[in-house]
Amino acid sequence: MLNLFITNEKLQLFVMIPVLLGAFYVAWRIICTGTDTPRMNMNRSRPRIAACIALTALGTICLAYIFLSHLEFQIKDASLNRILVWISGIYVSFFLYFLLVLTATDILCLILRHKGNRKMPARLFKIVSAGMAVLLTVTGVMHARSIQTRHYDLTAEKTLSAPIRIVEVSDLHMGSVVGTAHVQRVVDAVNACRPDLVVFLGDQFNRTGAEDVVDAEAMFESLSHIRAKLGVYAVLGNHDPELNSEIYQKFLLESDITALDNGVLEIIPGSKVRRTEIRTLINASSKGSEAVAAPKTSVDGAIFLAGRTKLAVDAERVPLTKLLDEAGVMHGFDSGAKAGGKKPRAAGSGPDRNDYYLMVLDHDPEGIAEAASCGADLVLAGHTHRGQYFPATVISRFLYGKGFSYGLARTPDENTGHITTSIVSSGAGYFQIPIRVGTDSEIVCVDLRFDSHK
Repeated sequence: MLNLFITNEKLQLFVMIPVLLGAFYVAWRIICTGTDTPRMNMNRSRPRIAACIALTALGTICLAYIFLSHLEFQIKDASLNRILVWISGIYVSFFLYFLLVLTATDILCLILRHKGNRKMPARLFKIVSAGMAVLLTVTGVMHARSIQTRHYDLTAEKTLSAPIRIVEVSDLHMGSVVGTAHVQRVVDAVNACRPDLVVFLGDQFNRTGAEDVVDAEAMFESLSHIRAKLGVYAVLGNHDPELNSEIYQKFLLESDITALDNGVLEIIPGSKVRRTEIRTLINASSKGSEAVAAPKTSVDGAIFLAGRTKLAVDAERVPLTKLLDEAGVMHGFDSGAKAGGKKPRAAGSGPDRNDYYLMVLDHDPEGIAEAASCGADLVLAGHTHRGQYFPATVISRFLYGKGFSYGLARTPDENTGHITTSIVSSGAGYFQIPIRVGTDSEIVCVDLRFDSHK
């Protein structure tokens, strides 16, 4: 419910009210006396008061542009828009941390004064607050540009035809703040992992209209150099254009990426005795299921890769059960079966549920529960950014819960005991404000193996 509140575009504007009040508070504190408790000193020089008013006005404009550009009200010139978003984002970051530290020092002043310390170094506290805000902003901008690689080693409960290395890239957000240099850093980090399979988990673009993309051709050219033996696939996120839009089709073509939009693939990892095979069982358009499923198979050790699209709360989102049914993939277990049991929930001519590994790509971690109910073995997701910067990191964990805001979690099915593993990435890019504080820009490298002694 809280997630619905936060993501509603009209209510996001409401968030500006306390933020603007904070801007006025900062301006008021700047023109307060230098000692004792904060109080207005109207004897300050007029130029200083005017400067504070101008600072508040600048902050208000920057805050407004950050919000309005997110709601797709922005200057149409992409280069100018990028400059304005960067200036606004850095200012908002400075303002946020200045406000937090200044408020903390004011509370400290009040506590010390209550204990009898009448003269407080308020001016020093303001200098320290400004210095810490600058430090956090500068380090946050620099840290956001550094790509970390998070490794996970997973052991499949089912036999695979061969081990496989998967690299997950989520929330790249090409556009206002993420440009060619950052995309190249991501490509270099991905190739350094020597992946078998690369998956992009949505929000490749910063905005659904994609008008804020600068140097799109150069970014797509960089992405085309990703090397993966089993290919590169992408699902759509809530910030991406429609699949059939010109910019998204250009992205797929020039980046050499295949969309898995409401689609299911069968992947048989190659080994010494079996060559690699990839078959598209079903691949739907953004308007619904239009492709016809390929003939069903029952190859042991296969991986079925299901790509989801749209947010979990979207009424138009195709149910995962329907997607798997149309692809001829068995899903779920009989209510009497336990984890690893041999009873499929429904009869059919598809492969036995225990003979293959079901992996779900979903931009939204809210879809993990649905995937778990279908007996998915692994879910890869993004969307949350892990909050991207403090204190949003705390809010993100509260909204999604531990394990579903970030990192690895294991979700057991209440009826069967089957355990679904999920990994939520903090994202390779960043949204609107070009900083990361308390989180990393990352790609996720998953080594999926099986226990050959079982």
